[in-house]
Amino acid sequence: MSAIEGATELLHRCYRAAVAAVQPATALWAPLRAAPASPEPCWLISVGKAAYGMTTAITDWLYETQRHPAGGVVVSPGPDPGARLERARVMDRRPGGTASDPARTSLRFINGDHPIPRDNSARAAAAIAEVVRKIPRHAEVHVAISGGASALIAGPLVGLTMADVTSTFELLLTSGLDIHAMNAVRKRITRWSAGRLALALAERRVHVWVVSDVPGDDLSSIASGPCSGDPWTTDAVRRLLTDSGLIDRLSPSVRTAVTHETPKPGDPGLAAINPQIVANNRIALTAAADSARQSGVTARVMRDPLTGDAAAMGRRIANAMRAASGSPPQVLLWGGETTVTIAGTSGMGGRSQELALAAAQVLHETQTGGVLLAAGTDGRDGPTDAAGALVRSDTWQRMTDAGRDPAADLSHHDAYPALDAAQALVRTGTTGTNVMDIAVAVTGVR
Repeated sequence: MSAIEGATELLHRCYRAAVAAVQPATALWAPLRAAPASPEPCWLISVGKAAYGMTTAITDWLYETQRHPAGGVVVSPGPDPGARLERARVMDRRPGGTASDPARTSLRFINGDHPIPRDNSARAAAAIAEVVRKIPRHAEVHVAISGGASALIAGPLVGLTMADVTSTFELLLTSGLDIHAMNAVRKRITRWSAGRLALALAERRVHVWVVSDVPGDDLSSIASGPCSGDPWTTDAVRRLLTDSGLIDRLSPSVRTAVTHETPKPGDPGLAAINPQIVANNRIALTAAADSARQSGVTARVMRDPLTGDAAAMGRRIANAMRAASGSPPQVLLWGGETTVTIAGTSGMGGRSQELALAAAQVLHETQTGGVLLAAGTDGRDGPTDAAGALVRSDTWQRMTDAGRDPAADLSHHDAYPALDAAQALVRTGTTGTNVMDIAVAVTGVR
């Protein structure tokens, strides 16, 4: 095996270790077992890209204590073959279970829309309302939240239409705003955000479990904070929209909606809610670094997070690889979430692919040795079938030899076909979790 082949295999092992460490069924198990069992009926609301895994953990725990879900709803992306298999596993937890078993009949499974909410997301939001109405006041409720839920359950607030919600999400996703800013706006227009789900569950005994997909693990921003008050004020949101040039691009109804205040962290109805984060990007990076060290390679988690413009971040990573190339090969790791700002029409790709394409250009121009893997931990980068990409100094030339103009592709945010032409895309399938993105580089190998 050549040094490049060995480095490539090492990067794939690091990525797999990162994803395995934040699998919700594993991460949630210990906190659940530490929670006191209640004799009251237990209901479940599980939403997000990790919904199936979190539901598996909760139902396993219930069966261990001789209980089963009294009812609930599970909202995830779809359709996906892996998701369908996991759904079947959730619905048949006990040996010898039958079609009439409560494990099969008590939970309703729904696919929402992601990343742009449409009618499926509206139906998912309505299904949550139906379940909330059924939950007795004395019941125990487990709310499992993970990334993607902002869109998956994005039904409109009263006074808005689904078209208002859809157009706003589309605008925000191409705006270049970070996730905190985007969700500050989303919370003004969607039904269950900004603590509204927790307020609807008032008087029940509520446990909230969270897989974090935002920088800093801000509970008010993860999934737009269904069980957390909104710290953004109306004035701050209006300034954000004005300064970013978005205010006049919103529909009239949405411009009115953003002037309405949201539930705040000090709301008495949220005082008893104590969300617990069970998995995040830091855990994933630590596992990836440990995997590299177990292979005998020095590994460093970099202080600078993945943030800001994706292409600019890709160039910074390539330059960091160049700076480290004089030392023995080592693994450098970054985690976080970048942004892509799109003006007018664009091609196909995601933020990890754009980062990788920009890095490939610098590696090519400087002839820097090493290999970089940049990917989303959910296995899906943007609206594509790839998690991200793996690039090195010859990737740029391979794209050119395949008939692409990678510089033009980069400027048009068309990273997917360029990287695909060089066979540089990383396809893992959906992973069942989501803790933002990671970038892992092996330096100095050729």
